[in-house]
Amino acid sequence: MSASGLFLTLAIFALLFRQSRGFMTPEKRKRNAIYLGCAIVIVLCIATIGVFSDSLKTSLWLGIPAFYALETLALWAFGISWFIKGETLFKDKTPAYPGAFAFALANANSREYVANRATMFAS
Repeated sequence: MSASGLFLTLAIFALLFRQSRGFMTPEKRKRNAIYLGCAIVIVLCIATIGVFSDSLKTSLWLGIPAFYALETLALWAFGISWFIKGETLFKDKTPAYPGAFAFALANANSREYVANRATMFAS
């Protein structure tokens, strides 16, 4: 019971990853589709475990108990959504909000900007 709660929470997280403050870039659209797909996989795995729990305890998939295989698949789906959320893949090629690139160019080499960033993260 608690495992299903955990996996449903992970599915909700994958769905919440779709929210952002910036405007929709092509890469963000791809990421949103992946987040939705991962959430669906998690929910389907947990639903399958819930419906077929008695028969899954004794059946094997590739030598692995099907129960654990579905839990593993659900966990991998969340891991993929988390990995994508970090923008390791499908990173935005354009700034996430208007003016961000110009601001970064104007301030990247500024001594004040660098000093302010250093003190901001020092505390």
